[in-house]
Amino acid sequence: MLDRQSRVILMDFGAGFESSSEGSRQGAGTPRYLAPEVLAGGVATSAVDIYAFGVLAHLLASNRYPEPAQAVVALRPIALRKLMPRLLSDDANARPKAAGLRHGLQQMIDAPRRRARRFALGATIAGLAAVALVSVFGYQRAESLRAEAVTARDQTLATNRFLTDLLEAPSPDQWGRDVKVAELLDAATRRVTGASDLASPVRITLLHAIGGSNRALGRPRATEEALSQALQLAQSEPTADPVLLRRIKLKLAEARSMLDEWDAADAILAELAADPRWSGDAVAQAEIAIGRADALMHAGRIEEAGKVLTTTVLDTPGLDAHTRIEAGWNLGQLYNKQGRLVEGERTLRSILAESDKLGRTSFVMSIWIRNELATSLNQLGRFAEAETVYREAADRAKEAYGDRTLGTLAMKVNLSISLRDQGKYAEAEALQREMLELATSLDGIDARSTLTTRSSLAVTLHESGRDQESLAMLDENIPLLERKLGMNHPNTLIDTFNRVEIMNVLGRHADALAAGRALLPRMVEATGADHPFALETEDAIGLALTQLGQAAQALPMHRRTLELKTRMMGAETPYALISQEYLARALLALGRRDEALALLQPLLDARMRMLGADHQRTRTARELLAKATSN
Repeated sequence: MLDRQSRVILMDFGAGFESSSEGSRQGAGTPRYLAPEVLAGGVATSAVDIYAFGVLAHLLASNRYPEPAQAVVALRPIALRKLMPRLLSDDANARPKAAGLRHGLQQMIDAPRRRARRFALGATIAGLAAVALVSVFGYQRAESLRAEAVTARDQTLATNRFLTDLLEAPSPDQWGRDVKVAELLDAATRRVTGASDLASPVRITLLHAIGGSNRALGRPRATEEALSQALQLAQSEPTADPVLLRRIKLKLAEARSMLDEWDAADAILAELAADPRWSGDAVAQAEIAIGRADALMHAGRIEEAGKVLTTTVLDTPGLDAHTRIEAGWNLGQLYNKQGRLVEGERTLRSILAESDKLGRTSFVMSIWIRNELATSLNQLGRFAEAETVYREAADRAKEAYGDRTLGTLAMKVNLSISLRDQGKYAEAEALQREMLELATSLDGIDARSTLTTRSSLAVTLHESGRDQESLAMLDENIPLLERKLGMNHPNTLIDTFNRVEIMNVLGRHADALAAGRALLPRMVEATGADHPFALETEDAIGLALTQLGQAAQALPMHRRTLELKTRMMGAETPYALISQEYLARALLALGRRDEALALLQPLLDARMRMLGADHQRTRTARELLAKATSN
């Protein structure tokens, strides 16, 4: 980049390499701007910079990225349209050299002025009334071309100055060696917002891009700020691209739902759904459905999300690959939240294969798909497999976001849950305490990320036998979740359920029974009567009844939950095995020893295979079997 004094400023030390005839095999860079040879793992030479320049030029000239199937849209001026296929050629040797490109661009800028002078001179010499209208039209057309080229040049120079000022003022090392990408993005938002020398279309495009970068970094508040500015500018710009405006609104709605501002998100999505411009546009309707389902899931409204997002949305003709992949990820999440874990795994594996085929352009999306796939595996009881996939997601998140970021935090918290479920309590607790400190410092003490991390730590304490510590943590966390997310949000309900379960372990069965009965209708309303969370609540109530001498009432409850869980997820899954254990306890309490034995031996065998001989749940099954045998 050149600054005002023609000094050269290197923009990206991390992605650069020393020029040589051999080139470099380094593949760093922004995925949309990487040349085909880099994406294919080939040699990177100076031609990759020409390709990246072509992508940027296409974006500035058309307000959209080039698509593989249609690399050049109706660009103006014509000279740029003719140049673009060379800039974006798959063959690195066919791209122009930098010196020739600079000369051609200068001619392109100067050409409208020459044409304007020729038109004006022709009109003067003709001087005839019969052609006066034609000459005026010619002059106006030339002036239009001149103004168009000058505007494009001025906008490019203004963008150049903006980026230079961002990194240079007041001195080149203003930011220091440890500058964070987030700090640059925040500064960029402030500069674009107040940049009077940038035309509105350029500012809209920049703010949209900044919002997207913040979104990828897991920074919903910064995303919301950049996109709100972009939306405000776009709504006041008569020539704003309506498709870009729609996508800004969709991303803004997502950011607001992540900030738990669901009414604001709903208002945006309702406005889009009612917009007559999109009523006959299948792709637009699919994008709106994906956005609405995402907002509903953040709000914990799972049943409503299931009515909006279906496989039909994924199969919408014309849906671009990246949007289809995001829809598939959302559908996989939805299946998991509905307890349809087998369908969740199947959907996520399929969509992950599609995402991985796109390489670096879908790298971040592949991280989140892996994370959700591991969640399916973990809940299906395939803990070691889940741990492997969680570790893959965490390593990729560290590469994409950095180590101490909310995006990486989410992966590591889920990894800790897999470790806990395998009985690796010390490792899980250490990781959760580290992530709790990070969430508190990055997001605040009452942020969703902090509260959900504390919830995970409370369960780890409970599973490792530290029930009083766990209960104290839940008693602190539940009121915060109620204020932040609401009484009937799934996160609040799960913590409340864990509290009931701990009361049973501590022998407070009457308290557990009362709390469980108060929780069940809320859980059913939020998730549905046959959802695993509702079934788990029924099991907790049944266990309390058994311990209080009312096993006859508990028996049909446990039979129902075991049947439904087995049908939905399979017999040897953690959810189903809990029901099997509690049913055996009720049968033993009623003196039906043979029926209990028929359940307890398979229970022990399954837990031995799944968890190992020393896991707490395996030991519990062994103790129950010994008790039944001795009787």
